[in-house]
Amino acid sequence: MAEIIKRADQLTVGDEVRLADGSYVQVRGVHLPGTEWNPHKTIVRVSLGSTGWQSWPLSKQVTVIS
Repeated sequence: MAEIIKRADQLTVGDEVRLADGSYVQVRGVHLPGTEWNPHKTIVRVSLGSTGWQSWPLSKQVTVIS
């Protein structure tokens, strides 16, 4: 497995994201900007399962296991 960097707007369901505490959690849902569920223009809504929905800026960079 390799770690790669993705912007928040590049995440897909199933990606494993590394959190600030070093643990990994699977992306359960993504609402991109300008959709019915996310009217904001610069925010991505990301569901991380047990941690719930989070709002991240489009440009936020996260580490993903690929």
